[in-house]
Amino acid sequence: MRKTITANSDKTLLAALREMQEAYESANYINIHIDTGRQRTDQQRKAIEVFCKMLADTLNDAGFDMQAVFAVKELPVPWSQETVKDILFKPIAKALFSVNSTVNLERGDCGRVHEVLCRQLATSLGVTCPEWPSKDSRDA
Repeated sequence: MRKTITANSDKTLLAALREMQEAYESANYINIHIDTGRQRTDQQRKAIEVFCKMLADTLNDAGFDMQAVFAVKELPVPWSQETVKDILFKPIAKALFSVNSTVNLERGDCGRVHEVLCRQLATSLGVTCPEWPSKDSRDA
């Protein structure tokens, strides 16, 4: 059986310890994985998706498409939310934080990826990135 227990207060820590002790006493074996990082939130996941879509639109509008090679000819291919995430966002996240998926990012990591990506695009292409999505920017 696999179960995830989150302890974020003294009360939940004591409950987790009791549950681990009970599991051990019933099976004489438990495997414990301790993770002290705070995984990015669902709102941050949504912000990654929104940002990648906005950046795709920004790059396409500025005339910076991807160049895909088909047979012998290079063809302009517009950016999409998925290609921005896979080709730009994820490699920077991996370089900065050694993660293979945005699921493994912690709460402050998305802003750092955004900062590095935007600085690079401004330097190399002169493109100004969209701001990182927030509730405030969405309501405006």
